[in-house]
Amino acid sequence: MKYSNIFFKKRKKIFLYDVVKNLKIKNKKNYKKVLINDIQNLSEANNNDISFFHSAKYKDLLKVTKSNLIITTSKLSYHLPKTKNPLIVDNVLLAVAKVTEYIYPDSINDEYEKKGGNLKDLKTLVEDLGLYIPSVIGLWNCMDASEESFNGRLDEHRNRLRMVSAIGSEKVQVIPNMKLKDSFDLNVASWCYRQILELSINDYGMKGAGIVFLNFFAPLSTITDATQVAFGADHKKAQIIPDTFHMFLGNSKLENFNHLQGDFITIFQFSDCPAGVKPHGRHDDKIRVLPGDGVLPLVETLQTLKRIQYKGPISLELYNLEYRAREPKAFLAEALRKTVQVTRKGSHS
Repeated sequence: MKYSNIFFKKRKKIFLYDVVKNLKIKNKKNYKKVLINDIQNLSEANNNDISFFHSAKYKDLLKVTKSNLIITTSKLSYHLPKTKNPLIVDNVLLAVAKVTEYIYPDSINDEYEKKGGNLKDLKTLVEDLGLYIPSVIGLWNCMDASEESFNGRLDEHRNRLRMVSAIGSEKVQVIPNMKLKDSFDLNVASWCYRQILELSINDYGMKGAGIVFLNFFAPLSTITDATQVAFGADHKKAQIIPDTFHMFLGNSKLENFNHLQGDFITIFQFSDCPAGVKPHGRHDDKIRVLPGDGVLPLVETLQTLKRIQYKGPISLELYNLEYRAREPKAFLAEALRKTVQVTRKGSHS
């Protein structure tokens, strides 16, 4: 069964000039009349797609790619056949991110349903593939400044919960209001979180909700902070969502799990961090690497999860632009292999 892409909305008419005008193209030409369809990796691109070439190890793909417009650097451009038109930039992956953002300005949102889309189609897609959705990052800014602020946005929260439930997700991820960095109140957050728990379970038939903590949001940046909010909600279904990357950059410790039980965790988000990075409070997701390719104590972390009897899913959490530039199937195979290797070490130790 073939499905259309219901995750992202692409612009209807895309001129190359509009795509590249915000990039610092070294060899910019008059592209006003050149229409393009999409941006794709070298192996998947068609004649009217933009592609990209950021590493010499992919030079063999230049011989077979159908794309004639290829984002690359001056240093790498000599690999391109003379029939190809290079778009010369300083940073290929940054350019790819900007082009993708332009071509796909909106992810799936409320407009999807208003224009006739049905979220049950997405649920069917997942089920037909033999998969399930353990949780969705669905409730931004719901841990608000006050009870009044929360109630003022209650319709928005309910609509998000409805959407998350409609696609078949078991749980929803709860995220603080990022604008409250200097005035975030953990007690108010606990109250807001309890309301979401009650709504998700009683009104939308889900199994619960988990608290996300982020190293770059100081008031809720550690396991301890998230645990305090969860305990403050005074609800038997309260849970947190640890992330190895945010744990490290936020200076959380494995010892923080010692007094917790496995069922206190909604989902465990998993990635590694390259050497030379120290804990800090910046939003730096783009440097995440595959498990085993960095320096985080992932095996020890998994041993800790085993000791507290965590039996839920592990989610590979990556935002690295270099990975997006790789051939999808080959990269996914590598990601699965490395994740399984690390998790097996953790479970057998």
